[in-house]
Amino acid sequence: MRLWRKLIRNYFTFNNREKRGLYVLLIVLFILSSIHLVVRLNPTPEIELTDDQLAMIKQFEQAKESNIFPNDSINHRDAQSENPKKPIQWEIFDPNIADSQTLVSNGLDAKIARRLLNYLRSSGSFKSAADLSKIYGMESPWLNAASEYVEIQPLKESLNPIYRTDSFRKDSLKQKSKRLIPLLELNNADSVSLMQLPWVGPFYASEIIKLRNSLGGFRSYTQLLDIYKIRDETFESFIEHTTLDTALLEKVNINLVDLKRLGYHPYLTWKQARIIVNYREQHGNFESIKEILNTRVISDSVYVKIAPYLTTKE
Repeated sequence: MRLWRKLIRNYFTFNNREKRGLYVLLIVLFILSSIHLVVRLNPTPEIELTDDQLAMIKQFEQAKESNIFPNDSINHRDAQSENPKKPIQWEIFDPNIADSQTLVSNGLDAKIARRLLNYLRSSGSFKSAADLSKIYGMESPWLNAASEYVEIQPLKESLNPIYRTDSFRKDSLKQKSKRLIPLLELNNADSVSLMQLPWVGPFYASEIIKLRNSLGGFRSYTQLLDIYKIRDETFESFIEHTTLDTALLEKVNINLVDLKRLGYHPYLTWKQARIIVNYREQHGNFESIKEILNTRVISDSVYVKIAPYLTTKE
């Protein structure tokens, strides 16, 4: 008997701290059980709808089944397809002399029209309607349709004087600037003068001077695209507010230039410059610039770029 009492006393008795914990646990269980019982005995009442609300729900379901939604994006697209764009009133035009308004009236996107003008201002030209595909973003459907209305007048030379007139340089879609901006010569303007142009700050003015000095001058506006991350607005500003006199190009005498001077030109590598100099030392002076092709390290594309900066005349 004593043994049982001892066992009970050792394993089934609690000290004061354990008793308090047990009381708290029992109280928590009682509260949770009461909450559960109340929820089960009092379910959430159903919402009673009025007759008007039921009628609105019914109309909505019927409209959904019939796909009748005034603001539905699908039906909105269908409505747009039922109202196609007005047909283009085509007119015969010459892309070499047409202004942007003429191009847009013939269905060309305004952004593409400006690219086309920039290409022409950069001494480019079109010899046929197929040449219009040179313009980035030119869409084939428009090009195919426009080919019937393109009439290109024969040009005696690619740099026809018509491309240098002020009337050609203007974009008829743009509003005239209220500020009078001087026309600068890109091949001799200093950085202070260049910063007077719209969208041209110290960075672009400095980069223009650096590139011009390394090249020996600009022969085409497309060379400005070599400037790191040049903005479209800045590029167009140079085209609109500057002239480009190729007579100001600084040419290098291919028969007198040393390797260091020739190798620093942006359009030649050091290897190409070294071979040109070695070829001259072995075969004598060049009689014409075209003879550098005999070195077999100058491709046709490189020759077109570098030739305007070379000369054989003293």
